Amino acid sequence: MGRVEGKVVLVTGAASNPGLGHASAITLANEGAKLVITDIDDDGGEACLAEIKATGGEGIYLHHDVTSEAE
Repeated sequence: MGRVEGKVVLVTGAASNPGLGHASAITLANEGAKLVITDIDDDGGEACLAEIKATGGEGIYLHHDVTSEAE
């Protein structure tokens, strides 16, 4: 597979496509990582997860606001 095969990676801001978080999540999934992707945009986050799973990747999406200390 790839450089991060078998690793679990957390990517914040994965919903924006195009965007750095989204591109990172897709690249890491293609390299074999299992992803935990987060964002405040649930629809975009779920779409990113669907894209990852469509190519055989593994992951979950969680709603998460990095600007909120409570979250």
